[in-house]
Amino acid sequence: MGLILLMAPWIQLLGIGIPLLGCIALFKKEPSKSSLSLLLANIGCLFINCIYLLMMGAGTEEGALMANKILYLANTLFYFSFMLFVATYMQFGTQKLRTTLMSFWAVIEIIFLFNLFMGDPFHAVFLSVNVQKVPGTEITLVETIPSVL
Repeated sequence: MGLILLMAPWIQLLGIGIPLLGCIALFKKEPSKSSLSLLLANIGCLFINCIYLLMMGAGTEEGALMANKILYLANTLFYFSFMLFVATYMQFGTQKLRTTLMSFWAVIEIIFLFNLFMGDPFHAVFLSVNVQKVPGTEITLVETIPSVL
C-alpha cells in the first residue's frame, strides 16, 4: 500500500497528460459538433484528474471538501459532453430529441449542483464524506459515500 501511495501523484500526472494530448489532437482536427463535444469531454477529464491531484495534496479538510465539490462540477461537464458526443457521433434520434434529452439532463444536474454547493442539506449527492491524512505523507484520502447520484 505504501508504494501505491507514493506513486499516486505520478499516476495522476499521467492521467492529466493523456487528456491534454487528446485536446491538442482535437484542436488540430476540423471542427464539427462531435469533435467539439469530444473536446469538452477531454477538458472535463483533464479537470477531473487535476482536481484529484489537488484533493490528494489538500492540507485541510475544508480544502478537500471544496475540491470534492468542484470535482462534482467537473464530472457533470465530462459526462454531459461525453454523452452529447456519443449521441451526435452515433446519430441518436433527431437533433431536436438529442437537445431535449440533454437539456432535461442538464436541468437535473444543475439542481444537484445547487444542492451540493449549499452544503448538501438534503444529502442528495453524498451520504457522508470522510477526509483523512495519510500518516507520514502529505497525501489526503477523501472517501465519499454517494447518495442518489
